[in-house]
Amino acid sequence: GKLQYSNYEESLKIIYSTNGGSTWVAYDTLDGAMSMSSSDSPIWRHMEIDLSAIAANQNSFVLGFVYSDGGSWLYGAAIDNIFMHEPQPRDIEMTHIDFPKYMLTSSIPAPKVVIKNEGSDTLYNALLSYNIDGNFISAQNFSTAGTPIFQFLNCNFSQAATGLNSGLHHLVCYVNLFNGSSDNNQLNDTLKFETKLYQYSYHCNHHDSK
Repeated sequence: GKLQYSNYEESLKIIYSTNGGSTWVAYDTLDGAMSMSSSDSPIWRHMEIDLSAIAANQNSFVLGFVYSDGGSWLYGAAIDNIFMHEPQPRDIEMTHIDFPKYMLTSSIPAPKVVIKNEGSDTLYNALLSYNIDGNFISAQNFSTAGTPIFQFLNCNFSQAATGLNSGLHHLVCYVNLFNGSSDNNQLNDTLKFETKLYQYSYHCNHHDSK
């Protein structure tokens, strides 16, 4: 939320210009982020903003930020690592693998992954695959009502691996298709995960004496 002090309120606005800075238009207002502990430590927040509606087909586009302390002595603002780019139409990023780090050979689950749409096209279906130790396990199509740019999608594979021996194994999950077509950016299509399997056996020698 917005940060206040003694009824004064600060603000940080995103502004843009399409005529080289001659005039500026307000686009959005960012909320403050501060830990309300005794130290009042600032919190870095990662933000991604879709500018396609205002930047597309412009010969010139300049982005700016305007901070106001509301006429008082307030907290201030810090901005770092700004990156502005034109996204590819089809770009899925494999962002996370949910899989046990250690498990028994008798209880191997199917992996769960999180993908992110980094493309300008809305994602409606994604064909994903995974292998273990280079051996193909499954390819599965995941459908969505429509995942726009910068949004995430949880995908749970339904087929688990079988017949794996105890020891170290390497899981690789990767993107095949975006809406039935190849991904424009294949550099972020793959994630790897290392897991270790154990096999327990129980032996009991029992002797009755009367």
